[in-house]
Amino acid sequence: MNFLNPAILFGLFAVIIPIIIHLLNLRKIRKVEFSTLMFLKEIQKSKMRRIKLKQLLLLALRILVITFLVLCFAKPVYEGYAVNADGESNRTSLIFLDDSFSMSANDGAISNLEKGKEFVRKILEYHKPSDEIYFIRFSDIQLNDYKFIYGDFTELEDSLNSAKLSSKTTFLSEVFNFSEDILKNSISSHKEIYIISDFQSIIFDENFSTGKKMTHAAADADIFLIKTGENPFSNLGLDSIKLITKLPGLGKDLRLKVNLKNFSNDDVFNKTIKLFVNGGQVSEKAFDVKAFENKEAEFKFNPGESDKLDGYFELVRNNIKEDELIQDNKIYFSMNLPSGFRISLIDNNPVDSKYINLALESAKEVALDSSLNNKQFFEITHSAKIDGSILNKDVVIISGKPEFSESEANFFSEFISNGGGALMFSDKNINISNYNNVLFGKINSVFADRIIYEDTSSGKLKFGKVDFEHPVLSDIFSNKNLSLTNEKFILESPAIKSYLNFLTSNNSVPLISLSNNAPLLTETDISKGKIIISSISADTEMSDFPLKSIFVPLIVRSILYLGNKYDVLSDYTVGKQNLINTTGIYNITKIKLPDGNSAELNIPLSSGFEKSFLLPYTGYSRVPGVYAAADSSSDEFKFSLNNNPLESSNAILSKDEILNLVESSGYKNVKLLTDMESIGTSVEESRKGIGLWKYLLLGAFIFLLLEIFISKKLEEG
Repeated sequence: MNFLNPAILFGLFAVIIPIIIHLLNLRKIRKVEFSTLMFLKEIQKSKMRRIKLKQLLLLALRILVITFLVLCFAKPVYEGYAVNADGESNRTSLIFLDDSFSMSANDGAISNLEKGKEFVRKILEYHKPSDEIYFIRFSDIQLNDYKFIYGDFTELEDSLNSAKLSSKTTFLSEVFNFSEDILKNSISSHKEIYIISDFQSIIFDENFSTGKKMTHAAADADIFLIKTGENPFSNLGLDSIKLITKLPGLGKDLRLKVNLKNFSNDDVFNKTIKLFVNGGQVSEKAFDVKAFENKEAEFKFNPGESDKLDGYFELVRNNIKEDELIQDNKIYFSMNLPSGFRISLIDNNPVDSKYINLALESAKEVALDSSLNNKQFFEITHSAKIDGSILNKDVVIISGKPEFSESEANFFSEFISNGGGALMFSDKNINISNYNNVLFGKINSVFADRIIYEDTSSGKLKFGKVDFEHPVLSDIFSNKNLSLTNEKFILESPAIKSYLNFLTSNNSVPLISLSNNAPLLTETDISKGKIIISSISADTEMSDFPLKSIFVPLIVRSILYLGNKYDVLSDYTVGKQNLINTTGIYNITKIKLPDGNSAELNIPLSSGFEKSFLLPYTGYSRVPGVYAAADSSSDEFKFSLNNNPLESSNAILSKDEILNLVESSGYKNVKLLTDMESIGTSVEESRKGIGLWKYLLLGAFIFLLLEIFISKKLEEG
């Protein structure tokens, strides 16, 4: 406990006044006893003892009245840090303002962001220019080149007025970690942290409760959590895109699904979503969405001859009461379609790959577009051995290779691990021990068992189960309702003379099985790459498979599947450090921004099969949209940044839940405020402590009443 006016405490010496008066009243006077009064004296003895007790009680009450009055005027406070009557001290204050787009919701006449600005201005009224004040918008955390401390209130006010909604989602753990970095170097005697936010539930990420505890510098600071909104807002948002087409390509219809989520407890009707691709609208549909429903909306369009696609889905807002946040009504994407494949064909003898070459020559009829030149579309190199040249290829096809050297196995393993795709055909002359020990053991793939010979005249061995849902097989057959479990479909099977029996691993999946359940075509996922292994050869030595109608589309579609990096790029998020995977560029000299401007820079690409670069959160990557990384040859790779879909949620926490989460993480001096009037009182109490003078004045008044009451009783007695 401290006293703001400690000099008044000298007034406590006044308590000796009633003591002196009491002692004077007790002066001994010589007594002369008369015999006739002896009887009355005995009667009064017991009554006088009671009177003396009351006089002592009156003395105590008068002392308490004087003591409480003196203490009252000395202004005692509890748990304050102020050292003088004005409550002034050297102080560092951190003021954080949540500028995420959820703050655009209205909980009254103005948005939560504007209400937050009013809170900041109110806080500044309780600071003086000599205070060390930091003003930090949530979106500015992690920016290295941004100013946070201000020399005067005018400069800070200008920064406050310019604050706008951002696309970055910031978690409370980031706010406290940033506070610690500042306060640990502060020499101020007192530290304050103000956090102004709508306090969505998503602000408390898992790092907040499981991350590092604050050190003394931040844990002992006075923390004010100022909540701007009380009620959940209504919202509709687009949060993800999926590619439905299994093997997309030039000239083929593409099917995309966008997820529309209703975050409100009311159904909504006739909500329009538009699809824009390469600058133009290509589709539009309307949907009804139930309360809290996720609605997947499917769209179809044809990309034509363009192999680089970018665009966005837009949800049209026709009722602001149903959709208060407009920032999540757009979601951007980019996509690079294959315009050619670099293939390395490994064979000991050209005869071994004769049918594969014929299949590739026929690609014009079954590939992406009949106008394409298949020799340009498939860039094929032949080799008898595997070397480092395969690291620059999209697909490796191995046919008729009896064994591998250690060097070949190492190059092949590196190719697959870096994201390459391989199609392997067995051969009746392979060295099974070499395959297992040198190759399959290195890449953790299947295990070769033995070659099994069959009597083709019996016709017993044929195709068994076929995974018609796999991208390689899904569009080969006209019946679109086929699936893995469909066993009634009659498929022309090859006459199999012999096959290499494989023992599959946990990361292997059979695409085609024989009627005896032995795998005929098996896919294995290895790190970033894929291998499809055939139990029979690509010639007629082990079967007549190359002569069947399924062989050509199977070869072509396997190449498209294994070498196609066609996924829709929509998962990169504003506010994070994004690792961008690229194709078609070899260095980065600038980033083209969504507004048409460019940022000149030099970002290195990673080595290996898949080129990538780290895009930091900076001033030029703060908005959602389609970006382009350009190299010195002006080649471009487009990618998109989107809002964090968590920001669309309208889930909020109660005051008690917020306080419990913060206090349970090691923060002691925490207050949660919701109105403007409580700021001044809370700040003053934090600085000066809780004033006790009112309680002391009340005590003095009560003791005075008791003194008056007892005095009257004595007089009456």
